[in-house]
Amino acid sequence: MREAADPATGHGPGAAGERFGLTTFAGRVAARAGTDEDTALRDAAAVMEVLDAALAPELTERMAGVLPADIRELLPVGRAVQGTEG
Repeated sequence: MREAADPATGHGPGAAGERFGLTTFAGRVAARAGTDEDTALRDAAAVMEVLDAALAPELTERMAGVLPADIRELLPVGRAVQGTEG
């Protein structure tokens, strides 16, 4: 896993990325995907579910710990289980 950048320089361990909430996140995803914000949020939630299934629990928890609360709501409630899709 890539280390976070230095807050003072934007490089190396410890730097913070730009902070923004769900509305900005949805707008950015929608713009990049060429879709509306509702679809963008649904797609982002699907990506979060795939990441949840693919990552070790401690990595998912680490990722969740740095997300703003409203974006964290896109994460699955429980751990995703592979092979359960119908």
